[in-house]
Amino acid sequence: MKKINFIRLFPVFLSLCFGGYEWNACKTKINVDLGSQAISQLSKEEIRELRSETENTCLEALNLEPENAYIAFFIAKELYENQLKEYNKAAEMYLQALYRPDGELGSQHALKMGRGKYLTSVHELIKTYAPKWFNYGVDANNKSQFDNAIKNFIYASKFDSDFILRSYGAIAEIYYENKADLNLAIESLDTALNSTNDSKVITDLKLRKITYLRKSGEKEKAKKIVMELLNDDGDSVPVQLQLFHLYMDNSDCLNALKIGPELFIKMEENPRIPMENLSELAFNIGACYNQEGDVKYNLIIDYYGNKENHTNDLTNKNLDFCQDTINYYNLAKEYFRNSQAYEEETSETTKQFKKDMRSKVKGIEQELIPSLEALLE
Repeated sequence: MKKINFIRLFPVFLSLCFGGYEWNACKTKINVDLGSQAISQLSKEEIRELRSETENTCLEALNLEPENAYIAFFIAKELYENQLKEYNKAAEMYLQALYRPDGELGSQHALKMGRGKYLTSVHELIKTYAPKWFNYGVDANNKSQFDNAIKNFIYASKFDSDFILRSYGAIAEIYYENKADLNLAIESLDTALNSTNDSKVITDLKLRKITYLRKSGEKEKAKKIVMELLNDDGDSVPVQLQLFHLYMDNSDCLNALKIGPELFIKMEENPRIPMENLSELAFNIGACYNQEGDVKYNLIIDYYGNKENHTNDLTNKNLDFCQDTINYYNLAKEYFRNSQAYEEETSETTKQFKKDMRSKVKGIEQELIPSLEALLE
């Protein structure tokens, strides 16, 4: 008679007695005891107790079979998502399934993909849930539930790596716009950057990074990225626009005016540029011409007030400055007019600036120039 090897059978016996039993009990409690027909006969308190008991049984089964991805999936789908509507718990359990070796879906969850074709991989099915969790994040964000939004975007990125880019882009915006946390916003953008090789996407993300750094006062860090992008594509309008903003942030109108007017023409010729962007750029260029005109005007006034230094040569030089100043103010007026033309709603501020330019030119022509000419001998 052939001897039975009890030592070899003992692990199988344990699995049947413990892991197998708990797993079967978990399925029975969810599919039968918590079925719609069964719970219709129970009170709310009895349903609550049964769900708690079911959760404990299923978690025991999960612990007894640490290599079984389908158990984790089943608990996530049938208990947490469908029964308890606890979506964060469901997501955490889906991650448990992803951390385990991939397994076959049971017949209850195999997904038909076409004639005779079925998706039977636990991991591949969870991957298809990424859009749903991303949308959970969007909904939470729209309701100003920012922590929950971040959590759901992260779940989406873990379910499917193709969602890392858009998820962390959204997370970066939440950290910057709603939580005022520059470091985590930048960290999120870096995570997104590391997930793509698409040069256009990389540029767009870096442009956002520049904006965040600029608005947070990190101008040198922002400028470094701008220069890197310009080295790659010196004609890029969005990058040149960021450089213009950097000059404006530093009150460096001389350099801003070296690129601003040409940049405005390029943007006007591009039908995809939003009108509000054109209006903003035109206003800033106008503000810079106004500033340069004020600098010249103040020099002239200083000269006129300092009678000891009056000479014909210096007076003629300041008369030339008057023409320069008039040119600056006229250019400022022109760009304020352009800004108004692209405004969706008329801005009283822009309208007032335009009037101010006319008044300044009139004052120079009718008062300052005659006063200087009277100094000539």
